Amino acid sequence: MEILPVEPVATNRKWYELWLEVWKHPSDTSFKSILNDRDHEAMRGFIWIGVASLIAGIFGQIVTFQTTRTLLQYPSGSDIFFYVCGVVVTPIIAIIGMMISAGIFHLVAKIFHGNGKWGDLVFCFSAISAPASIIVAFASLINFAFVNIQILTLIVSICIIIFYLILGIYSIVLYINAIKAVENIGTGQAVATYFIPTIVLLLIVACIFSFVFIASSART
Repeated sequence: MEILPVEPVATNRKWYELWLEVWKHPSDTSFKSILNDRDHEAMRGFIWIGVASLIAGIFGQIVTFQTTRTLLQYPSGSDIFFYVCGVVVTPIIAIIGMMISAGIFHLVAKIFHGNGKWGDLVFCFSAISAPASIIVAFASLINFAFVNIQILTLIVSICIIIFYLILGIYSIVLYINAIKAVENIGTGQAVATYFIPTIVLLLIVACIFSFVFIASSART
């Protein structure tokens, strides 16, 4: 008697349950688990990114606003308008960035015969990027809170930098596992999928800065 494979039962979890699933268990199994959720759609991921970026934008503008207020005592109306625009524009840029980055990684994965869906990659990436944005924004707010305490400023800054480094490495591990789970490829192929466009982008940025530096040096 042939035993047919049992299809996993679709779940319906809250956003924070999905985020915790990914961040507490950094493996491709966790991403396959959240892809079993009934509402694993790209639009849900965009909502996460938009809300998280809005929160991060507010935190960031608070720091910027307070810095300007400290330097200028009273920021002008144009400064306030600029801060408000910054808060509004940040989620839009973040969503567009997610659309493009997920598309690039999805196309690169095709080189390694990846057969996933772009929407699934957006959903998994958003479960990483959204909480990471909030964490980074909150950490920057903590760092700013100690900026006027000279004894603690250096210590807090060093701790924040170390925290950012650990968070960055951990996020890379999560992104690689997300690619592996969505595209159904091996670990080495997922690593290559992540780093190929990243290295190419860094080389392009380096070339642009080198060109600008050479051009400015030639003028002087």
